[in-house]
Amino acid sequence: MKLEVNRKALLRAVKTAAAAVRTRTPKPIYQCLRIEAEGRTLKVAGTGVELLIEATVDPDHVIVHDGGVTCVPAHKFQEVLASANDESVKIGADDSAIAIRCGGRFRFPTMAASDFPSPPEVAGTEFTAVLAASDFEDLIRKTGFAIERNSSRYALECLLFDAVPANNSNEGQLLVVSTDGRRLAKTECHSEQMTCDNPEGQTLVPAASMSTVAAIFRGSAPEDKLTVRTDKNHLLVTGLSARAWLRLGEGRYPRWRDFMSQPGVGSIVDIDIDPFIQALTQAIIVSSDANAKTTFALSADQLEIKRETTDGRFTTTLQVASRPGSPAESVTFYLDPQYVKEAMATCEGTVRMQVTSPESIMMFYAGENQETLHGIMPLRGDAKPVKVPVAAEAAGATGVTEAAGVTA
Repeated sequence: MKLEVNRKALLRAVKTAAAAVRTRTPKPIYQCLRIEAEGRTLKVAGTGVELLIEATVDPDHVIVHDGGVTCVPAHKFQEVLASANDESVKIGADDSAIAIRCGGRFRFPTMAASDFPSPPEVAGTEFTAVLAASDFEDLIRKTGFAIERNSSRYALECLLFDAVPANNSNEGQLLVVSTDGRRLAKTECHSEQMTCDNPEGQTLVPAASMSTVAAIFRGSAPEDKLTVRTDKNHLLVTGLSARAWLRLGEGRYPRWRDFMSQPGVGSIVDIDIDPFIQALTQAIIVSSDANAKTTFALSADQLEIKRETTDGRFTTTLQVASRPGSPAESVTFYLDPQYVKEAMATCEGTVRMQVTSPESIMMFYAGENQETLHGIMPLRGDAKPVKVPVAAEAAGATGVTEAAGVTA
């Protein structure tokens, strides 16, 4: 293999592919990048256990003299490119080593490209959706925080993808859901082209891998599109200059629609996000104790937030706007301000809060069409979890939603 390539263009591709590479792995090949050159095409791929990312360098920045494929140490290769100021990089490789001319001259041993895992074929037998790259990043950003980490319930470390095709149309909605058992986040976006061979199917994707994939498409142009395709075992995300294959998660996911079901309407108010986040941040300052009682007192035109511990005391009042037809009764309830803040940080402008009762799940709706929904379990006045029966229980379901966990 012999080629010349623009250094910055190659560095972008290397950073993208290296996002999948693990620093600690029993297989040395997983610490390498696979570089393949053919014609005017230069591809760089990196992989871990659950994720494989392949980036393509713009052909206008590549001159391939002799095609070939090799595997190079990922982090050393990236450091070489990042350390130089040269406009171009010259690379030559044989079966045992790679030579790099970039500022100075480097030579590193390589590994056999045949040992590098091949990307799986993803037929799209579950669903295929085409959507804006910026919408895809929003889907992950607005849900990825609400997973349970290092859990024995592996499904709660995943994001749930649910494709909802439109009737009599090739379009549809792509929903993403996350929960750790005490809170739930749901958002959705429009797919301009969707096929779904299994409308009842739901796809679990490890949240950590999906956050990595979302990051490589961050900052995409408004007109950039992505294709999301999944079968029984893998999900494939294809963009203009990168592709990512993710191994799907396993396990039984909670009945999230039951989690969000609440009897009655209750009080509904609109709150400005910025002062709300500021108040939550200041309430958290008072104490790092997650069990410290934080009181939220809602009336027709204001929300009082109060936190009092042995370390200090905080209180503030925010102006709210009641929705037409909302009851004017006051209600007092208790929430973890850190949970509320993390949810509100994904929202902009105003958020709509619905409080049915002190024991019900607190609902927060955001977005132009209220497409984003956050549900947060309340606490008792002594900061203990409140058990909330799932609406489906009356219909014979056995699960009960509680702060300690949402049953499947």
